[in-house]
Order: sequence, then structure tokens, then C-alpha cells
Amino acid sequence: MPLPPRPRSVTSPDIQTHPAEHTSARVGSATKTYRPGRHRPGTGPSCLLGALFAVSGGILLAGCDQQGAQAPPAARPVAAPGQAGAAPGAAIGSPEVSTAPTAPAAAESPAPAPTPASLQTTGSPAPADTPPPSGGMFGTGAPRASAAGHTDGDDDDLAGMVVRVEPAVLDLGEIATNDSGIGIVRLVNTGDSPRVLLECKTSCGCTTAACPRNQTIEPGGSVEVEVKLDGGARAQRLEKTVTFLVSEHPPIRLTVRGQSVAFVQVTPQTLDPRHHPDGRVTLRASDGTPFRIRSMYPAIMEDLPEEASAEHTLTIDYEAIKAAGIRQRRILVRIDHPRSDRVEIMLAPNAIAPPSPPPAQPLRTPPSSAAINRMDSLLAEGRTDEVLGLVNSVQIKVDEVDEHQQTPLIKACRWGNPRVTQALLDLGSDITVVDKMGRSALVYACQSKNLETVRLILDAGADLETPDTMGNTPLGWAAAFGTVEIVQEMLDRGAALSPPAGQLGFSPLHWAAGFGDPSVVELLLERGVDLDIRDTLEGMTPLMHAARTGRIETVRLLLARRASLTATSLEGATAFLVAARNTGGSAELLRLLVSSGSDPAARDSRGQNALDLARRRNDPLAPEAIEALTELLGK
Repeated sequence: MPLPPRPRSVTSPDIQTHPAEHTSARVGSATKTYRPGRHRPGTGPSCLLGALFAVSGGILLAGCDQQGAQAPPAARPVAAPGQAGAAPGAAIGSPEVSTAPTAPAAAESPAPAPTPASLQTTGSPAPADTPPPSGGMFGTGAPRASAAGHTDGDDDDLAGMVVRVEPAVLDLGEIATNDSGIGIVRLVNTGDSPRVLLECKTSCGCTTAACPRNQTIEPGGSVEVEVKLDGGARAQRLEKTVTFLVSEHPPIRLTVRGQSVAFVQVTPQTLDPRHHPDGRVTLRASDGTPFRIRSMYPAIMEDLPEEASAEHTLTIDYEAIKAAGIRQRRILVRIDHPRSDRVEIMLAPNAIAPPSPPPAQPLRTPPSSAAINRMDSLLAEGRTDEVLGLVNSVQIKVDEVDEHQQTPLIKACRWGNPRVTQALLDLGSDITVVDKMGRSALVYACQSKNLETVRLILDAGADLETPDTMGNTPLGWAAAFGTVEIVQEMLDRGAALSPPAGQLGFSPLHWAAGFGDPSVVELLLERGVDLDIRDTLEGMTPLMHAARTGRIETVRLLLARRASLTATSLEGATAFLVAARNTGGSAELLRLLVSSGSDPAARDSRGQNALDLARRRNDPLAPEAIEALTELLGK
């Protein structure tokens, strides 16, 4: 299930500034001390949808390509995954549409077909049935700063460096693969006039800085910045940079170093059928610590070893991978080693299923006309009569597709326009065609929030259970982004409540709890859905999904129905811990969970408590969440 995008932090958590004492860098559960600076402790990756989900976040982001008020937002982890997360959700990108009205040549337009009654237009455009979706470089000649905060220019440049970074080099030591090292640095103003920290630019996406933008640094004062370095999936030496932009001052560069360590080693690193025909891969703890295998994604092995061991041997069935149509080269294996919670097995290109040929579709000429590319903008503006006119004149051909493999019918359903939908159905538009993401007209109708459009597609014989490429059914999309009336209609027509056998394994209740209206959650529960059903990807319950995305009214509803507060995910996290580590975990939500019976001292399978997890967040709600957790834990 795709997850909402993680809000970008514009201010850092509330960090107290202290005189030069020491700088601490946290790596996994260890803390390393440096001078000067001050460390704010905390461990554990923040999740999607971290993944969402580190993985789920990545998966959901990759699985969506349409943007709109009706389309799912994307988990950006899981986090992933580091934000995975991953609760159900994904970023949806909108197809580019041309607004230039270009008429096709006369030779390209066949004689118009007889016009059905549904194509008759009126004298003025009809209003839209649904609203449209909402939708650096340094200056040349700037001196280049060294790791110590000095520029590589002349003495005049050096004389301008009145703000320095301490320490000059931030060495985070050992960082577990798929984890992050965190440290604190200080920007100290040694000059006699105030300076403003404008921006903190990182050299890659694997490095982040919780930048207190536009914060004034008084003469003799300082500001602390938390820097996070991602260990990546492979053991390697890491060296990145953070550049601080300060008003009326040359850029200041900080070197960030670390050694990524694979505490659980995977041999071979890449499985290739030509060199490893038996498909055997070994997971070995370098420190000899026994660990268990919690899950595998995609689930290409049915019988995972249950006992704890310092070494596990798995056998990957190449034929099963191809038979299942899996085209994902990374296999995520979740484990409970104290220094590593996941490892990745890479598959060679010849080990996965080849791209499947597109399904047979009716002949469409031309493949993508200018007129169909205008449909989205016309429908968004409520210009229904113009669209009907283009269809009537065959400038929009009933079964042509745009670059996203979307037919006019899919577009009409996406915008919840029953008049255009009916007209296209009358002309024989194929309701079985799906776009590049495997989403049918019914899926888009369910997201449109227009019940009449949904009924038209269902009356035309649309399949209730056709899943998209991620295995999500139309009911799941309706539960997340539709209305309670649409969900009721789908259920009355026989849509299945059980989770699909897809990659994520999110049931309609998971979708509704993470993104939908509380009334949809209540309806699904009345239909007998298991209150504590778990998804396949992370083993999370609907309460955990609601806690991750901050749906506090849904959390109250699930708690009133006695949803389990002690159930744990595959990572050993309760709903309280899930809330603490994700951007939806507000102080109000955390206090609600504790007052309802959650254990504030709970720890996940890596020994991290709620405060450890919250201190890794950079979102705007993090400071108040940390303050609330400090009170709840009595620290």
C-alpha cells in the first residue's frame, strides 16, 4: 500500500546549544564521542512507507505513476524504507499532458461514427464532477570551502571565514549496512556581527542534515546541526560532504566519514544461475551472534528457518521466481540481529522473469494523439462538452492510449466524469484494458469519489477482483481513497474483503486505516474483517498503519473496538513504537496510545525504545513527540 510522502523538515528538532564540550556520533546501538559538540542520543531507522517503509516506501513509489486528489500519496521510508514503509501508500506522479490544441490532419481522421445519445453536447461546458488534483547551485566565483571550514582561495577568502564548523571532520565510525550513523556538529560564529544559516546542502541522498534554516547565529554563539549518514546495502568506506550556506559568508564544507560494516554477510553477494546453479546463499553473522529470519520480500521461499543461528543457508528457486513473474532483482530479508535488521540478496538479470509482452489490445492509430493528451486538462477544468466533441469527431479514438497506456475511458473514470464515461462505453470502449501499472478503469473510478461513475463501470461488467501490478484490488483503492458509499457499493456487488495475494498483502482494512475515512474503517469492521489482521510485507496490523500515518480518529475507533496494543510487527514494534518512529506520530497520538494501555517502555527487536526511534526523525512533529516521550518515559 502506498504511503504519504514524508514531509520535508524545514526546521530541526529543538536542540539546546551548549559551550564546546563534545560531539557524539551514534551508530546502531553504539555511541561514539568526539570533541567539541553535543550529542543527542537515539537509534533505529525511521520508516513508507521508511521503507514506508524503506522497502515498502520504495516499492510503493515505484508502483505508482498518476497524481491527483483521488490518487494515493506515496510512503517515502520504507524509509523507507528507511522509510518502507512503508503503511500502505505511494507517490503518484501525474502524466505530462499537452495543453496545446493541435488538430490532426484531415487524412488521419476517419469519417465520424454515428453519435450515441450520450455524446450529445449542450451549449455550455458542464461543471467538473470532481475537483482537479492539487498539484541550487552556488553563485559563480564563490570560494570553495575545505573540510575545516576554510576556503581554498587566497588570504582574503580565509579572512572572511568567521563561521567555523566543529568538528572540522565528522567521523561516525562503524555504521551497519542498511542503517544510519548520526552525529551533531556546531556552527560557531567567531565574528562580531550576526550571520544567518540559510541552507545545508548534502553531496548525495545518502546524507541528510536537520538544517535549522534561517536561524541567526549571534556573535560568539552557535547552532547545532544533526547529520545522518546512510550505511547503504554494501560494506564500504564512506566519505561525503555537507555544505553550509551562511549569509554574507563563503560556503563552509564539512566532511562526513564512516565505515559501513556488514554485521550479517551475504555470500554470494549476487546470485547468478550460471555460476550458482543450486541457488544457495549463506547469511552469516560476522560477530557470531545468533539471529532469526523474520520474513522475505518478495516471498519466494515458503519455509524459512525458524530457529536462531549465527549462519543460515537459503536455497533460491530460480524457476519459481520466473514462474511468479518476479522482475525485482533485490530480495529483502528481515532479520533480528541486534546490529542489523535486514540484508539484501541480489539476483543477476538472468535470474528474474523477462519483461512480459504487453497484452493484446485493440488496434489503435495513432498510438497517442494530441487530443487524448489534452483530455486530462480538459476534464480537470470541467470542459466536458469539449471532450465529447473530440470523441464525436474521432479526434479522440475510443481505444487509443497515451504514453501511460491509459485509454480515454480510464481518463474519464480517473476524473469521475459519468457523461464522458457513458459516451465511451456506448462506443464500445474496452473495460478490460489496464495501464502500465495494471490499473483498470474501475480502479480509477473507485479513487474518483464519484459513485455514479463507479456504477457505470460495474454495470458494464468490470471485474471486481482484477489486481494491479502490486496485487492491490479495486476495493483496496476504494477503501483508501474513495468514499464509504463507493466501498458499500463494491461490497454489495461481491468484492472480497480478504487481502489479495500480492506483494504487499494489504487488506482493504489496512488501506482504510492508513489513508481512508474512519467511516470506511467502521463499515469494513461491521462486515466482519479481522481487527488485527496482519499485512505480508511488515506484519503490521491496521492499528499500526493508522499510527504510522497519524490518523488519530481512526486510532480512537480501533482502540474502542479493542485493537491489540501488544501485537508486534516483524521488527518487533508495537503500534506505539510505530507511531514514535514515523512522521504521523504526534505528541497527542503518543499520549493517546499510552493512556489506552500501550507500554511506553516497550522495545523493538533491536532493543530500541520509543525515544530512541523518535530522535531519528527530522519532521516538524518530531520536537513535540520527543518532548512528550521524554515525559512519558520519565527521562
